[in-house]
Amino acid sequence: MKKFTPYVVLTILCTWLNPVLTSAQFTPNWYEERDLGSYAVGRIIQADLDEATGETSVYTAASAGTYDAMNVTRRTNEGDLVWSKNINNAGYSSWSPSAMHIDDAGNVIVSGQVYNTDEMIYELFILSYSSGGGFNWAQFINEDDSYSYFIGMEPGADGDNVYIAAWTYNYVGATYTSELRLYSVLLADGTVEWDAVHIPGDTYSYFYDMVAGSTGVYFTGYLQDVDYSYDMQTIKFDTEGNYEWTQLFEADTAFEFNFGYALAINNSGNLVVAGSSGSGSIITIVYHPDGTLLNATEQNFGASAYIFQNMLLKDNGPGSTYFAASVYKNGAYGIYVARLNEDGSTAWQKKVDGQTLVDLEVPEDMEGCYIVVSEYVDTIYNYVPSLFMFDPSGNKIGEMLSPLKGYYSVADFSTLNGSEFYITGQKQNPDYSYHEITSRWDLDAVMRLANKSDVALNIFPNPASDFVYVKTDFEEMQIELIDINGRVVQQYNGSFEIALDVSDLSAGVYMLRIISDNKETLTPFVKE
Repeated sequence: MKKFTPYVVLTILCTWLNPVLTSAQFTPNWYEERDLGSYAVGRIIQADLDEATGETSVYTAASAGTYDAMNVTRRTNEGDLVWSKNINNAGYSSWSPSAMHIDDAGNVIVSGQVYNTDEMIYELFILSYSSGGGFNWAQFINEDDSYSYFIGMEPGADGDNVYIAAWTYNYVGATYTSELRLYSVLLADGTVEWDAVHIPGDTYSYFYDMVAGSTGVYFTGYLQDVDYSYDMQTIKFDTEGNYEWTQLFEADTAFEFNFGYALAINNSGNLVVAGSSGSGSIITIVYHPDGTLLNATEQNFGASAYIFQNMLLKDNGPGSTYFAASVYKNGAYGIYVARLNEDGSTAWQKKVDGQTLVDLEVPEDMEGCYIVVSEYVDTIYNYVPSLFMFDPSGNKIGEMLSPLKGYYSVADFSTLNGSEFYITGQKQNPDYSYHEITSRWDLDAVMRLANKSDVALNIFPNPASDFVYVKTDFEEMQIELIDINGRVVQQYNGSFEIALDVSDLSAGVYMLRIISDNKETLTPFVKE
């Protein structure tokens, strides 16, 4: 499912030197507001790096028109428009793009659900555009004239396919029954390679999340019991679409509600499930790929608490699993953030202010997590998004606020290279129409070391594209240039002023470690 930002990079690289954050500033690099129709809603944003060219592109997907169209756009990292495509098929409305994937060939795949006005049902869509904006293919998937509600899209392990899934329901007699449907779609031409169906039971089921790994595809949600209680339900298919197992976290009493909201696969290859139990508890469960229950942990917020369904769980592969959820208690909203151990227990937990959890990002191959939340501000009658960053120890190390013009809603954010953040959403106008908004924010960080001596230090220019100059009062000094993985990529020796040739470095955030007379100074540097 779904990058890395400077503060966590800085924190990881500085850990052995006990860094202390002194200030942070986020500067809007570009901000675009577009009229895509009366009800334009920015829904998805994703940055993608072309490793062959070194160029970063920013892709967005939005509902457009009066929800009777969809827009897919590619911009440069500087915000310049590369191409923009409007999709407006006769007989379809209420376009809801919900997932995006950039494949190995640079094609952008967008999927979600759409309303078929002729059949009067919701069905799935998935479509592909080339990196140059050429249309590749599209599929509309409808089974047995049932309502199909989109669950998610996940890339296959070999890069040749994506999985998309939906839950459907039918009214039989006086009872609703549900089906879980999984499709494998080939990226080359959009062919549905196979489809699979599982009927959880003779009562109502709902599914909130899916995740795919090397051994299969998992789903979580709930199953309604005959006593109107709900059991947390987790289901697995193998990679060929064969149903394997179901696990239930069952309710103890009638009208007790247990929901599974979010999934991740951790470093051990086990499945982590997050959800709620009753009215005030967050539950995390770890299953072996064969379905064996390994551990279950409860975090109780009290009987007066309410746990919202916009719960997120992300794992970066070799690192830790991070979790975020919206919690309401005693008349106040808050966002609960936690780092989970391999067994699902809580390593640390934090709370930040905010009414709505928008998204959680975990950087690839590194530690730390980032969340975007939004909160309604009555003085501007709009929502203001904030970006919070946490290091591996749970220290909150940054915050960003949007322009005070505000967002009506904030839908998604993305970060890729450690110094740039992208946000998309929707702005409400005085006439109650809506515009899509997309923006990029850049990080400017100032840090100090707890054991840093008083040193006259000047680094210029910063950011730099070819040479950066380090000027100090040291008669002898050693300078190490460290990348985001903690590797020393350049080393210099000299006195007073040294010129560093950084022209061959990849864009991103680096650390300069300056050593002299057993004194060390560590400071960030951004390569453009």
